[in-house]
Amino acid sequence: MLPLETLRSGETGRVVDLDGQLDLVQRLQELGLRLGATVQMLREGTPLLIAIDGQRLSFRPDARTMVLVEPA
Repeated sequence: MLPLETLRSGETGRVVDLDGQLDLVQRLQELGLRLGATVQMLREGTPLLIAIDGQRLSFRPDARTMVLVEPA
């Protein structure tokens, strides 16, 4: 398991854990970052850009939440 932000451009991973404040985790789930979801890193950096469920999501990782993925 690796933090989402460690994926390189073009790599994909499956979300295996979401950790952090409950309200923030729930918001990420509403946006599609759920357990089992497949994400593709489109652009590294801050904010990073990922593709999930046919949508693009700009995401700025911080200390309050952790998205862990299993690289594909």
